[in-house]
Amino acid sequence: TIAGQKQYKVKKVLIPSTYTKPDYANNIINDDNAVIILSEDIPMTKRAVFATEEQMQRFVREKSKVELVGYGITHGSQRPVTTINNRAPHKLTSTLLSPQEVLAFYRKYPNVDWKKINKPGVYGIVQHRELQQSHICDGDSGSVFFVEENNVRYVLGTTGLGMVFNNCPPPEYAYPFPSMSWIDPNSKLRDLIKTAEKIVEEDRKKEFAAAEEIRLAAELKAKQDTEAKAAAELKAKQDAEAEAKI
Repeated sequence: TIAGQKQYKVKKVLIPSTYTKPDYANNIINDDNAVIILSEDIPMTKRAVFATEEQMQRFVREKSKVELVGYGITHGSQRPVTTINNRAPHKLTSTLLSPQEVLAFYRKYPNVDWKKINKPGVYGIVQHRELQQSHICDGDSGSVFFVEENNVRYVLGTTGLGMVFNNCPPPEYAYPFPSMSWIDPNSKLRDLIKTAEKIVEEDRKKEFAAAEEIRLAAELKAKQDTEAKAAAELKAKQDAEAEAKI
């Protein structure tokens, strides 16, 4: 939406075959992720990799700083989201909860029927309002949680529903409980990325083959032109010699 900003064409979007449209009323969200293949690479200043399960567990133990950068609103008074253009991104900082801690979290709050949680093995991110931390709001969905170490960003997962109260309420006092965002296991996303990488590799092979074909055709034409020119020059010389003899 910024004038003059470089745009990148989308070549293909990959969606898991197990994806279902979210049913928030019944707490059903299945594989709501996608991988977008672009027509060219976007220059990156940071390297990003998926965190392993072992790393996720370590981040929990060490209470590592978890970050998220999103373009969502920062307060409920900014709704509807569509009325705000050219928002600057904001950063949220929190910590990671283990699946066991997620269940313990839900047991503490009377506004949640934690027994309805049907996503075992899900990690969580909590934004404690009493600590005056920033909150995940509308428009942040799909942003990536990460832990940065040694200039590498370890991707934990994407922002998603947390099933507590309104995530970014107006007014604040009406929602006394912390909000939560789930981090889904990213195995489906890993599979999609492998598929995407194969598609990109095949596309590059096709592009290389097409470029090679053009190059070889250009070389052949240049060779033919050179040979034709040499033949024309030879004929002209022969004709000139024949004319001189007469």
